[in-house]
Amino acid sequence: MRTGAATLCNGAGRITATTVVCEVDYAELNVLECLVADIADEFGVCASIREASGAYAVRFSA
Repeated sequence: MRTGAATLCNGAGRITATTVVCEVDYAELNVLECLVADIADEFGVCASIREASGAYAVRFSA
């Protein structure tokens, strides 16, 4: 996920959003939410998480 957020930051305005799909057990969703929040803060981007066919899609946007 850090690579996705870094790609967005290094895109110099050419990339406005990126999505990373990951498989995480529902019991670990809280850990994923914390990790995504930390990464979004670190890179200064917005982030959202949505369930996608048994996996989770993490979208980072400028």
